[in-house]
Amino acid sequence: MKKLNVLLLTLLCCASCSRTPQATFTGSIGNYDPNDVLFIYVQGLEQAGYDTLDIDDKGNFTYTVALEELSEGIVFAGSKQDENGSDRSNSFCVLLQPGKTVHADIALRPLSVKFSGDEAAKSTYANQFYQAFSLSPSFIGDTLAAVHPTFATAEAFVDGEIAKMKATVETITDKTFTEEALSALADRRESALFDYAIGSEKIGRAMSSDADFGKFVADIDPNDTLQIGRIYNYIEWYYTAHPGLYLPLSAGGAKIKYLTEYTQNQDVRNQMANLYLVNVLFLASFGLDTSNSEFKDLYEQYLAVSTDTTYTKFVKESLAGMAAQEPGKEPIDFTLEYADGTPVQFAALMGSGHVTYVDFWATWCGPCKAEIPHLDKMAVYYKEKGLLYSAQNPQGKVRIISVSIDADRQAWLDKIAKDAPIWEQCIVPDIENCAGLTGYNIQSIPRFMLFDADGKLYRSSAPRPSEVETRALIDSMIQ
Repeated sequence: MKKLNVLLLTLLCCASCSRTPQATFTGSIGNYDPNDVLFIYVQGLEQAGYDTLDIDDKGNFTYTVALEELSEGIVFAGSKQDENGSDRSNSFCVLLQPGKTVHADIALRPLSVKFSGDEAAKSTYANQFYQAFSLSPSFIGDTLAAVHPTFATAEAFVDGEIAKMKATVETITDKTFTEEALSALADRRESALFDYAIGSEKIGRAMSSDADFGKFVADIDPNDTLQIGRIYNYIEWYYTAHPGLYLPLSAGGAKIKYLTEYTQNQDVRNQMANLYLVNVLFLASFGLDTSNSEFKDLYEQYLAVSTDTTYTKFVKESLAGMAAQEPGKEPIDFTLEYADGTPVQFAALMGSGHVTYVDFWATWCGPCKAEIPHLDKMAVYYKEKGLLYSAQNPQGKVRIISVSIDADRQAWLDKIAKDAPIWEQCIVPDIENCAGLTGYNIQSIPRFMLFDADGKLYRSSAPRPSEVETRALIDSMIQ
């Protein structure tokens, strides 16, 4: 956790060089206790986690940061026993504006805030929006459905809450900001009401029989590219209301296929199909394996429905990767190297009577390194039983191989020299043109794979060494 004085020194130095304008946030805590701590996270600021606000003994603070554009700051209230600001429910939002100062009068236990200073209304609105849509459960679809028996009562509640935010927006003189804020509120209103409909379907309340909901969706034009957001929300509701749609297609595949019925506009079909595909790419950015069969229907329907070629290459490669990852497939062959530079073919490492557990990793990957101690315990376990394959024990029934995708070969060599692992270590010498990385669609690491004693693929995404079922799974394969 960076202390404020260090951060300010860094920011002041940067500002003097780049002349980046400063945003200033001041505050006064009315019922300040010396154990109280405020943390701030500034959206878009390159920092590791939170900054701690430097509060004086009277409960006052000043926070200054170099910013190119208006940015959200989320302030968390905590205590000195909790230096991570982890209590999200005890937080508020402030807008930090380059060249301007905003002040907050803060009360704790319970938390409340009142803004003053430069364009305080913007921060007031931003905090109202944050409290309503990020913290409060009131706008969650399941909650709305449980509390409000009809679409009309849910609509009245949503409109009432949004009206409070609109009243704040109307006091803001920045026309551009106002237009964007009102647009965001309109989108949130739409989403909240569709979430209500989805929540209602989940508890057996058929929205197709609710006349007010019928009026709400009646003006959606499925062929209007300016209504993509509404069309997306409608299809999400429609699928929930028709859970058997196009079975046995998965949800993603069914929703894309439904576009051929719902809209005749190919541009709408393309944009909607891209939305569903981008959702998958978003999941992939968080490490989800998007090459497994769960997404096969979505990929196939995407190619059948969309004429947009933007993601065609990715989709076709993903489908090819799925085909290569079906159980019983022969391993994809590609070249690896041992630490001494000796080349070896990936396929040659499989079979010959031993089960092979493959770990794709890199030295720069934190989750990968977190698995190494567990992998070490697994290797020791099999070695003590005389089952770990090695050059000295070629009859071993379990072969463990770590495959590095480091571009920095020396970093890999240094790491394995330090750790001295007892299982095999290889590296991909050409990660840009590796048939295995492409064929197995390895988009995130760590990635573990299992091959059976005949060298055939058993699991394309095997459990990690840290998972309790991993050892039991391997044991079942060598019995």
